[in-house]
Amino acid sequence: MQLDVRPTVLPGTRGRLEDALDRLARSLDERTRRRLVTDADLAPRLTPAKAAAYALAAVVHLVTVGAVAGAIALAAATFPNPASLFVAAAMVGFAWLVRPRFGEEPKTGVVDRDRAPGIYRLVDEVAAALNTRTADLIVLDPRLNAHWSVVGLRRRRVLTLGMPLLAALTPPERIALIAHEVAHGRNGDTRKGLIVGPALRTLMLVYTTLLELYGGFASFFLGARFVFLGLAQPVKWLTLLEFRLLMRDMQRAEYLADHLGATVGGTTAMIAVHEKLLLETTIRMVVHETVHRRLEPDALLAAIADRAANVPTRERERVRRVAELEGARLDETHPPTAMRIRALEERPPLPPRIVLAERDAFELDGQLLPYREALAKQLVEDYRDSLYR
Repeated sequence: MQLDVRPTVLPGTRGRLEDALDRLARSLDERTRRRLVTDADLAPRLTPAKAAAYALAAVVHLVTVGAVAGAIALAAATFPNPASLFVAAAMVGFAWLVRPRFGEEPKTGVVDRDRAPGIYRLVDEVAAALNTRTADLIVLDPRLNAHWSVVGLRRRRVLTLGMPLLAALTPPERIALIAHEVAHGRNGDTRKGLIVGPALRTLMLVYTTLLELYGGFASFFLGARFVFLGLAQPVKWLTLLEFRLLMRDMQRAEYLADHLGATVGGTTAMIAVHEKLLLETTIRMVVHETVHRRLEPDALLAAIADRAANVPTRERERVRRVAELEGARLDETHPPTAMRIRALEERPPLPPRIVLAERDAFELDGQLLPYREALAKQLVEDYRDSLYR
């Protein structure tokens, strides 16, 4: 979803062309929205930009393979020359640095299927409705956020749901949220694939490592410092190029996930999810009041649910108007929330295909109660820690 799901912003990427790029992004996003509203077939397509992104990712992986092969060839041809062995070892070290990163399975917040079968059963039902694979793991965290990821060599599918967001949503809205996230497993999100995602993580890691080395030589070895800076610049350009090639595809994937979420949870519920995401300031105020009034953390999530359900109509309209002013950017993975709401409103309204009965919703909340309490305490502690940063 929109909140807290931002691309890593690389240092020094904003320059004199920023305003022009923002205008271009708004124009492209509006064209994408109009096309998706009128297009009957929303299936992902292989575009020239996506093909170029795959090609660049393949080059990144070939560099890793080439470094290892070159090190082996050099060591075999010159053995036992110490200088050559040193160079070969350096090449292997470089290959290790740029090796593909496939992500790791989360260690905390993982919901046990035996302890909370209701949430897994609901996600399985949503995935079946979307004709896609279900989540292997469901993770709860203390952020107002939700996201879908595919990690590890086994490509395990992980659905992460922020407990404050779940607390703010009604049962129909929860179904729409889950459907939106699970839809990312069906709509061919390029970043989550086995080729592009690891390559992009590798480029970002190499760039940040070179910057750290550059900063580490701030007070001595001036020549080495500029060597690291010189190496970092082309890596930055490659990373930005990969982002630019992927950005329109990623933003299109969000529109498509919204549409698929609406086919399962209903258009009304999907729109309501986005409107709740615009209430970040309201929900943060609930946390602020809980901390400063020294209320028990256990009451926090109930207070979030109550506040989200009783936001005055005028405040909702004000938040919508503010969101309308948000401009699209080429370095954002998500289109502006207001444009996504408008895209949903302009398509024919869809009824929900899955309805969560009140009894089932109550049972699900009961199964998640141990996680709710722990995450509410963590949310309060995180807020307290932020006051001293």
